[in-house]
Amino acid sequence: MASLAVVPSRRPLYEQIAETDEIAAIIEALDEANELTAERFDELSRELIAKIAGTRAKIDQTCAVLAQFEQAAEAAAAEAERLNERRKYFDRQRERLEAYVIATLEASKLTRLDGDTSAVSLRLNPARVVIDEGTQLGGDYLRIPAIPGPEPDRSAIKAALSAGVEVPGCRLERAKRLVRS
Repeated sequence: MASLAVVPSRRPLYEQIAETDEIAAIIEALDEANELTAERFDELSRELIAKIAGTRAKIDQTCAVLAQFEQAAEAAAAEAERLNERRKYFDRQRERLEAYVIATLEASKLTRLDGDTSAVSLRLNPARVVIDEGTQLGGDYLRIPAIPGPEPDRSAIKAALSAGVEVPGCRLERAKRLVRS
């Protein structure tokens, strides 16, 4: 008969940290009340060490998963770039073949070629405007884009706030980020 291995429960990191904090608080409370016996201290210390070791292992596992996600994202970005280059290659090949077929039809003075299941034909595209380089156009033929309005100078605002100057409606805020080591 095979023996069953004991598998540790998969508790979230926040629960493990809360349990560690709870044991530390019990030790402090018993010590302040002078009710912490040597036996109880040893027992709570063993529990605390076990919880911390579990928490450390959980942190290591969490960092390993974060590293896997980062590697997967990098691999996906590389694959996206590879696929984008492949798409560009196929676009160039299509354009080259279309230009060849157009040249063949024009050289043959044909406007259509039929196959068994498909056909190609020459059609005129809608007219497009071509402006020769150096052409000076009159105002009726120019569009003047709207000028963007003033925008906040974040560098100047940050410098002022860092120096203790109050800037109405502005504040310095520090976001948190996760650093793995």
